[in-house]
Amino acid sequence: MLRNDEFGYTKVVIERPLRVRYESTVAARAALSASKALAKLTPEARDAMFDAADDDGDWATSSLSEAEARIEDWASKSGKSTKATRDALLAGVTCLTLRAIQ
Repeated sequence: MLRNDEFGYTKVVIERPLRVRYESTVAARAALSASKALAKLTPEARDAMFDAADDDGDWATSSLSEAEARIEDWASKSGKSTKATRDALLAGVTCLTLRAIQ
């Protein structure tokens, strides 16, 4: 009986780090209005949050802590900053980036 190593095959797993970019654009902020978690908020709370996001303007960063700080600021304007709200906002500004292996 032959063992696996006699065939000369080796399983190699290559794990690449997750490359994420956080950006707030007009299109991203418009897409947030379709979020189910944000639909549960009152219209006044949603409007206050979206106004804060619009006042913040367009931005992009690869820093999770910076994105979370901006999201927390937006969510605090609604008067009720829950984890579900913050997670929905963060998901709305998250973009996966693909880079070619060099």
